[in-house]
Amino acid sequence: TRCHIWGGTVPPKGMGFKDWSDVYARRKRMETARKWTAEDERAHLARGVPEMLPGSTAFEVIGHACVFDGCYADTAEIGFDIRNSATIINSGFYNNPRMSLRKSTAIVHRRGKLHVAFCDFNGGAKCEKLYEGSGKNVEWFCNQVSGGADMAAEAARLFVVNLAGAQLKAAALHILFQGPVQALDQPHTFVGPCARKDAQGQQKG
Repeated sequence: TRCHIWGGTVPPKGMGFKDWSDVYARRKRMETARKWTAEDERAHLARGVPEMLPGSTAFEVIGHACVFDGCYADTAEIGFDIRNSATIINSGFYNNPRMSLRKSTAIVHRRGKLHVAFCDFNGGAKCEKLYEGSGKNVEWFCNQVSGGADMAAEAARLFVVNLAGAQLKAAALHILFQGPVQALDQPHTFVGPCARKDAQGQQKG
């Protein structure tokens, strides 16, 4: 599913379709020719944002355990609004800088568990945020992130949090099934419910 909130060249308020289309096409030509300047950018933003973009959301989920597979959020204030447990897989996010939207967040995570894997997040206007939420209950795996205000750094923090959580889970499972290791130089000596040795090295339990 590809979701374009803007629906093409929808004009800002007070501007006709043809005028906006001409402005958009001119910017595209100038950017391609690498002639777009900071002054051009200021003039472009002064015209306003296309009418459908303020307050826009590409994908919103309220139900539990929903899966976004192959979904592409193209230019919206919120790409994925997650209000309960969900999975985002093989999906993407992009903010088209030519549409003048300078407030955009790829994922807003309000509650529940969130799994994000094999996705591509691209902040084209250099102002985008990758993630807004507590950072808890997030599984982050094998995603590509670029652009935005500093989306790559946000991704790195999510990855570190995710990695730490995974290590804690692994440690908990190790203790549950084998017990904590007594000493590093005795890798086969465990104190736990599954395998124990007495002082003479005899197996117990």
